[in-house]
Amino acid sequence: MYKDTRMNYFFFVFLVMFLTGCSSALLVEPTREEMAAARQFKKTLAIIDIEDENSDVGGISPMALSKLEESLLPSFNLVERSRIDSILNERTFQGPDQTEDYAELGKLLNADYLAFGITSSSVNDPRIGSSIGKDKDGEFRGTIWHEYCGQNDTSLKIIEVDSGLIEYAESKSARDCRKTNVERYKDEGKYNKALALNMITQQIVRVAQSLTGLNKSYSAATLNSLDKSIHQIGKDLRRKFAQSGEILQILSKKEVLVNLGSAYGVKPGDFLVAYEEKEPIVDPKTGLEIIPKVKMIRLKVTKVTSGLTAVAKSGKKNITKLRVGDQIYTY
Repeated sequence: MYKDTRMNYFFFVFLVMFLTGCSSALLVEPTREEMAAARQFKKTLAIIDIEDENSDVGGISPMALSKLEESLLPSFNLVERSRIDSILNERTFQGPDQTEDYAELGKLLNADYLAFGITSSSVNDPRIGSSIGKDKDGEFRGTIWHEYCGQNDTSLKIIEVDSGLIEYAESKSARDCRKTNVERYKDEGKYNKALALNMITQQIVRVAQSLTGLNKSYSAATLNSLDKSIHQIGKDLRRKFAQSGEILQILSKKEVLVNLGSAYGVKPGDFLVAYEEKEPIVDPKTGLEIIPKVKMIRLKVTKVTSGLTAVAKSGKKNITKLRVGDQIYTY
């Protein structure tokens, strides 16, 4: 019996190590040369400022800036923060609503786009949560907990330097709640007494003005709501400023090799899309010839094989529609 238990234990450990190794092998980090090669196909963006507006939580702006940079890196070449600060310290600019400054600031930073953001995080007073029910035997079950909620609102505006036109302007909101001090009761009388006591003794706690002053539950809820807001913005921009690539090789009836790898921010689980181009038509309003595109196939990245390549899969019928050289885009 003991021997069997040891065998099962070692098999479990081996399985975990094997699966962990396999999952890490799905993503290959780009080399310096691959990063440099991919950089020439991306536009350059400078995040000028992320303001902290009417926030209950002090210090959230630098965190929002860091997370936003991480989210935008797949779609843009980002100007270093130290360089932006140096330029802003040397010259006085009127702000995001003064379009005459864009051309000068963009030229100094060698940027195609400038980004301005506003973020705000708030926390709700902790509340007592409760629920009652019955188990499968019909016996009473009651639960009491404390709940902490964080809310984040982040807005981002991206302006094209040459034209001064707004390319992107969106606000994203997210909320996250955390339960702590969860207590379960099998006796209804004890449950009712505990709930009454919690309601009476609950004190409204004023949240500290620094994030470091928050308790762990508030901190987790606040940061997670920020993550959600930034993730939504990153998803928007990934589509609006899509990276393009080509089908390099048809690997099988279900898989293709594409020239979009980790240097473009592509990772396992991401989706790529191929469009079917229709016959050109002339727009009577503008007189321009346009080529309508219809989404044809969605591919899922299964493995990133280098900084510049990845394997993506779809159904057999979809793969038969693709040819080497077909354009694909991040989605």
